[in-house]
Amino acid sequence: MWTPCWTSSIYPDVPGRRRRTGAAPGREWDNRRPMHVLFDEAGKFLAGRILSEAEASAQVELDSGKRVKVKAANQLMRFDKPAPA
Repeated sequence: MWTPCWTSSIYPDVPGRRRRTGAAPGREWDNRRPMHVLFDEAGKFLAGRILSEAEASAQVELDSGKRVKVKAANQLMRFDKPAPA
């Protein structure tokens, strides 16, 4: 029997299809408010919105639109509001 690929998201119990398990570990905040981070870069304190993160680093977007990779050792604080200005 042919089963379209989109059935895995609509009908997770279709045999031969993987069940969707939700957010990856440590990423439970994805569907909530955007998270922000205060970090140190070259002696300057900067803040931005977290776009994605891994175990040792995070991809952060600054207010200027620039995206930077921030190591976990340089992240000082995480917060959800107020948004950085």
